[in-house]
Amino acid sequence: MAFGVCARLCLSALHALRKRNIKIGLLRPKTLFPFPSARLGELAGKIKTATVVELNNGQMADDVELAMRCAIPVRRYNWMGGKVPSTQEVVDRAVKDLEG
Repeated sequence: MAFGVCARLCLSALHALRKRNIKIGLLRPKTLFPFPSARLGELAGKIKTATVVELNNGQMADDVELAMRCAIPVRRYNWMGGKVPSTQEVVDRAVKDLEG
């Protein structure tokens, strides 16, 4: 899950990961209010892990964990200090998490 500029680079990362035959999806809310809690609750029973990519200290990841009722692990890919990650950084981190 990602919003804003992170959603754009996550879409590119999604395509790169699918080329490696990794099953992955992207939830990109258009707004964060109201938060898509109902949709996340539905997904909690269908997916193994959620990953939140954001340019802050995990505020949206906290909301995702609450919406999914802590039923599945939520990985946090946070970047702060004005640094925007590259698509390759997101892909590399996802691959590393999936292998480990």
